[in-house]
Amino acid sequence: MPHFFHIADRRKPPTERRIFRTQSGTKNSQTCRKENQNAINRTIRGEPKMKCPNCRQDNDRVIDSRSCDDGFGIRRRRECQHCQKRFTTYERVERPTIKVIKRDGTREIFDRNKLKCGLEIACRKRPVSDEQIEKILTAVQNEIENSIDTEIETQYLGELLMGQLFQLDQIAFVRFASVYHQFSDAQDFVTVLNMLTKKK
Repeated sequence: MPHFFHIADRRKPPTERRIFRTQSGTKNSQTCRKENQNAINRTIRGEPKMKCPNCRQDNDRVIDSRSCDDGFGIRRRRECQHCQKRFTTYERVERPTIKVIKRDGTREIFDRNKLKCGLEIACRKRPVSDEQIEKILTAVQNEIENSIDTEIETQYLGELLMGQLFQLDQIAFVRFASVYHQFSDAQDFVTVLNMLTKKK
C-alpha cells in the first residue's frame, strides 16, 4: 500500500496590512512601496530629482505645467508624495551673462530677483499681480539681452523698468522713481507728477 505524505501548505498567509506613521497621517505598506517604486523608476529614466522644501524628500509629481515668460520658460506645480506639500518650480532658458554698471563705476551681475524685490515694494497694496510683475521683468530682460552690449548702465536699466511701470500703474511708477532717483524733497515728487499730467 503506497504511503501518502502530507505536504505542508506552502502558501503564504494573507499579506499583513502594516501601517506607517508619516507627517501627513497614516500610510499602509502598499502605498509606501508604491512611492518608493515611483522614485526608483524616475531615477532609472534619468529624470532629475526635486527635493520638497517642506520635508526635504525627493519624491514628487508634477500636477500642472504651463508656459511663462512669453514662452521662454515653463512653470511647474509639484506635489510631494511624502507630505503632500505643493510647491512651484520654474524652468528657464539659460541666458547670457549681463553686467550692470552702477553709479560708482562698480559692476555686478544682472540679478532678476533683485529687480523683482524692488518692483514688489513699489507695487505693494496696488492692483498689480505677480504675473504682471513677471511680465515686466521678462520684457526688460529680453530688451537688455537682445542688445549687442554685455554691460548696461544702471540708469538705462531703471528707465526700462519705469517705462513698463508707467503703463501699468502710475502710483507704483512714482514709488519706484522716488527710490531710483533718490528723491530728497517734495519738489522731486512735484516734478514727476507734472510729467505724468503732461503725458495724459
